[in-house]
Amino acid sequence: MNNNTENLNKLGFPILKEFSSNCWIAGGAITNFFLGEQKTDLDIFFPNEESFKAATKKFISMGAESVNSYPSGEKFKFKGEFYDLIHLGNSPEQTISRFDYSVCCAAVDKAGNFYHHEDYFDHIEKKEIHYIGNHPNINFKNKSKRLQSYINKGYSIKKEQLISWLDRLIKDQNRLRNKKKINITEFKIIKTKIN
Repeated sequence: MNNNTENLNKLGFPILKEFSSNCWIAGGAITNFFLGEQKTDLDIFFPNEESFKAATKKFISMGAESVNSYPSGEKFKFKGEFYDLIHLGNSPEQTISRFDYSVCCAAVDKAGNFYHHEDYFDHIEKKEIHYIGNHPNINFKNKSKRLQSYINKGYSIKKEQLISWLDRLIKDQNRLRNKKKINITEFKIIKTKIN
């Protein structure tokens, strides 16, 4: 990341100051920034349920309007933009290790640290989907729509990655039926300081 305040402001970083707890931006908005694309929303993550609930109260008090809630978070509209406030992991590293694709595995925390999957920049430059499969949403319709969304954005997926995705889709459906646990894919996360 070009480590300067101007780029952090473009990403939406100043909103983090509004929340008293530690929090971080992660996911597609960062990727859109690097690719020079418009962000559709900004995902802000919180380290625990308590800080997440406090942040939603604070956001509503600032004038944000709740649009939708889901198991791990809530979507808001604020000053014409969409924000998702989410609890998914206790740290930026835990959050991005729970994502589904390496092209989403990037985060910037309130302290100005930047975290990313070891192959993040290579994969976004090539617009290649590399399936990690750690996202907690195992609903096949949601997973299918998400993959289709990335393909519609111009990303490609190689045959072996697609086979991995399909295998995991089948295992996830079996997991739902049999309540079995699926192993988490581990990868290296790189952390740098934004000056």
